[in-house]
Amino acid sequence: LKKVDCLDLPEKIYIKRDSPLTSEQKKLYQSLKQSFLTEYKDQDISTTIVLTKLLRFQQIITGHITTDLGKVESVPHHRIKTLLETINELSGKIVIWANFRYCIKEIEAALVREYGENSVCSFCGDTPRSERVEVVRNFQNPNHELRFMVGNPSTAGYGITLTESNTAIYYSRDFRLDNRMQSEDRIHRIGQKKPVVVYIDIVSPDTIDEKIVSALRNKMELSAKVLGEVAPDWL
Repeated sequence: LKKVDCLDLPEKIYIKRDSPLTSEQKKLYQSLKQSFLTEYKDQDISTTIVLTKLLRFQQIITGHITTDLGKVESVPHHRIKTLLETINELSGKIVIWANFRYCIKEIEAALVREYGENSVCSFCGDTPRSERVEVVRNFQNPNHELRFMVGNPSTAGYGITLTESNTAIYYSRDFRLDNRMQSEDRIHRIGQKKPVVVYIDIVSPDTIDEKIVSALRNKMELSAKVLGEVAPDWL
């Protein structure tokens, strides 16, 4: 049986919020794009390399890069500003999803500055298991001051209930359809009493961001093989 056949759950609404690239991001993005397309054209590239390259694009889009020495460096970006502007239009508790540790830490720091230290908790691979139950319990408590949960879908997107919120913001996302669907279901499941649930994707126009969001929303399985075939067209 499908969930829709068993449960009386609210309608899902999808919204896109644009976050244009800065000049620094555009320069890095175009440089990586030309390098990738030249490399792709001149030789056979494994799907593993394609995935690695696409992750580099996503890093640039979300405001950071990893150097060849493994050091993470910040790139000027507007995405945090877009997130805060979006939140300012909303009320109630909010789940925020991001697929990079760097982004999760940056989001958490921005929300602490804006709303106070007790307003936000993260739920990712770095969160001790002993603290995860408490994070969910506090978030689900309507009287608790914890308003924002910032999570990684591969860690927090499975098995937990976050129905005190009816809004999820995707600050960034990976290529896995199961991560997207499971993370959406954290607020769209038994216990959700609000009339609608809202999913907001922050997207940088004219980048692979748009292609990934479109594919995941249409429930397209983005396997490594498919990504390898479509990556040049996406760029």
